[in-house]
Amino acid sequence: MTISLDKIENRTITDKIIDFFLKCPLIDDKSPISADYIGDEIGTYSVDGSPSETILKSYIDGSTERQLIFDFTSRESVEAYNNEKNISFYEKLAEWVEMKNNEGILPELNYPLKAKEIKVLTHGYVEQMSANKAIYVIQMKLVYEKRAE
Repeated sequence: MTISLDKIENRTITDKIIDFFLKCPLIDDKSPISADYIGDEIGTYSVDGSPSETILKSYIDGSTERQLIFDFTSRESVEAYNNEKNISFYEKLAEWVEMKNNEGILPELNYPLKAKEIKVLTHGYVEQMSANKAIYVIQMKLVYEKRAE
């Protein structure tokens, strides 16, 4: 089956991952989620691609199993009370992602791509800290199939 390029939605895999996280009840719907950019304001989020091998398996029909390793990041306050809150947020976020994966509720990718699994690779941790703000990161992996056309 051949599909013309004008029929394919122009949204990226990262856009679809952002859509997935916008459905998470832990994330304030007024807080923006960007792609590869974290704002200076506390309570902003980003989905950032991470270097990795893309193709995991190639099949005889031309389809492939692929992965996208990404970081979900946020800028948070780092005062004593907030540190516990930040750690709790990332633990709960990991649980939410695992639950959605187990339920088969995955990012909805555009044809010819189909999500197979979303997996948490690391716990949430501080990547960068200033006087009163920190960037927290949790690394994840989206495994998806690219169907042969």
